[in-house]
Amino acid sequence: MAMYVEVITPTKVLYKGDADMAEFPGESGSFQVLEDHAPLMSVLASGKVALSKGGHIYETYSISSGYVEVKDNNITVLINEAV
Repeated sequence: MAMYVEVITPTKVLYKGDADMAEFPGESGSFQVLEDHAPLMSVLASGKVALSKGGHIYETYSISSGYVEVKDNNITVLINEAV
């Protein structure tokens, strides 16, 4: 079973799908989320969001800021803009 991830900007949904690992640029440094992670909400700093499956990174987004919520193997990433 994988995690379900949504990456959303104010104007569109960039990604909806599964991932085995997600990495985020937190205000105090980058952090990873794996399956069955404890619930969390965090502010995201400028940096890269990376999603991987099967040990390979397959989606990356350069962001300026945003928020992430993790709950019950569902990850919602709200970002201002992505490059």
